Amino acid sequence: MSARALAAAPSVYDAHRSHSRTTISCAPPRERSRQLRKELDDLTACADPDEQQRRRHQVIVEYLPMARAIAASYRDQEVERDDLEQLAFVGLVKAAGGWVPDRCENFRSFAVPAVTGEIKHYLRDHTWLIRRPRKIQNTGPGTAGTDEEPCRQRGGWPNDAEVPAASGDPDRQIRQTQGANRDFRAASIHDYDWVGRTLTDERGEEDPGLCRVEDRLMARQLLGTLTEQERRVVRLRFEHDWSQTRIATEIGVSQVQVSRLLITITGKLRAASTARS
Repeated sequence: MSARALAAAPSVYDAHRSHSRTTISCAPPRERSRQLRKELDDLTACADPDEQQRRRHQVIVEYLPMARAIAASYRDQEVERDDLEQLAFVGLVKAAGGWVPDRCENFRSFAVPAVTGEIKHYLRDHTWLIRRPRKIQNTGPGTAGTDEEPCRQRGGWPNDAEVPAASGDPDRQIRQTQGANRDFRAASIHDYDWVGRTLTDERGEEDPGLCRVEDRLMARQLLGTLTEQERRVVRLRFEHDWSQTRIATEIGVSQVQVSRLLITITGKLRAASTARS
C-alpha cells in the first residue's frame, strides 16, 4: 500500500479511542455503577420475575446514554442514526439479560462489547462492499495491549507506529486493516480528492483502439461485397504483406492478373463506400 493511501486511511484505533472516551463520560458514575452491578448480581437470588425485569430495566435505562454515544461514533458509516441507536439498544438489552456475576469489574465493561458487536454485525452483513477476512475484522478495537488500563499506564494511546508493538498484531496486518477501512463504500469515478482530481483524471486515458472501431466495421461491411477469392487476395496483400508475385504463385495466376485483380477490387470497394455514404 502506498504512503498516500495509508495517509488517507483512518487509523485502526480511532473507533476504539472514541468508544473508550464516550463510554467513560456517558456511563453512570463509579459509585452508581457499583450499585447497578449489585442489582444485577442479586438477580440470581431473586425469584420474582417482575422484580428481575424491574432491575434489568433500571440498568438499561441508566446505560442508554452510553449506548447512544457508542452508536454516534458510527455516524460516518452511512447508516441512519435511529437505526444505529436501535442496534445499540438491542446490544444493551442482550448484555443486561446475559449478565454473569464476577465476569467483569462493572457492567460497562460487559455491555460495550455487546453493543459494539451488534452494530458491527449489522455493518458487516448489510453495508460493507467487500467482505473482509475475519483476522482483519478482529484487528483494532479491543486488541491486546490497547485496552483502557494498559493505555492509562503507558500515559496515552499508541500512535500508528506503535500500534503493532502495543497490539501484538503484525505490522502488515495493521496496514491491511487500514486499507480495508476504505472499502466500506465504492468510490465514484466522479468523486474529487483533496486536490480536486477525479479517478478519471488519474487513471482514465483514451483508448487508441476506439478510434478504429468505425473503420473496422466499415471495412468488414465493404469486404462483404467481394468474392471469396477477392477477399483472399486482399488478406494476403494487405494483412500479410505478400508481394504480387507471391500471391500469383499461391492462387495459380500470373503477376499481371493479380495486379488487375487488385485494381478491380479497389474500384468495387470505392463504389460500395460511395453508395453507403
